[in-house]
Amino acid sequence: TDRELTSLVYSGLTRPDADGQFLPTLASEYKVSDDGTIYTFTLRDNATFHDGTPVTAEDIVFTVRMVQDPAVKSPRRAQWEGVSVTAIDQNHVEFTLKQPYAAFISNTHLGILPKHLWQDVTAEEFPYSNLNLHPVGSGPYKIRSVKLGEGGLVERILFRSFNNFSLSKPYISEIVAVFFSNERDRLSALDRNDIDSAANLSEESATSLKEKNI
Repeated sequence: TDRELTSLVYSGLTRPDADGQFLPTLASEYKVSDDGTIYTFTLRDNATFHDGTPVTAEDIVFTVRMVQDPAVKSPRRAQWEGVSVTAIDQNHVEFTLKQPYAAFISNTHLGILPKHLWQDVTAEEFPYSNLNLHPVGSGPYKIRSVKLGEGGLVERILFRSFNNFSLSKPYISEIVAVFFSNERDRLSALDRNDIDSAANLSEESATSLKEKNI
């Protein structure tokens, strides 16, 4: 669930299309050296974070180095081991691999963090930062509000389309994610039409809903 929601808020240099090809997103283009070890990306002139700050090569470098930091404990760390990253200038970033790796381009789907907001957060504080609950990314949607319930658990998140998304404004203007503590409550919400859809239901529940034409 976290992965799906963060893909709305954050965007990477590239993103996969329906055919599994990786297309430039924050980047306008990229080039690969003849020996397959150097990837050079050019950032789009209109790439900005939700707070209006431009996305720069330094943001890319910062994000990758945070992923590579063992103290951060990023699940993506293994994908970035042995990769060096350099900001050539504000709009160009270069990745150097120790050896050719054809699937490396899929790594560049990594969501980019705004350095100006995260740079003073220590690795140990990363999982607990308030920026996780109210994130600022450059993806197609920005978080408008978060409703917490008992024990500080998230009950509802309101997403609004980001008009300045680098690939154009999303067609869907608003998405609401609602969280339930159990499947029974989710099914009740579907019956009451409080929600439009639900995921990860048991086979028994899915069959029951199908019989009700839901």
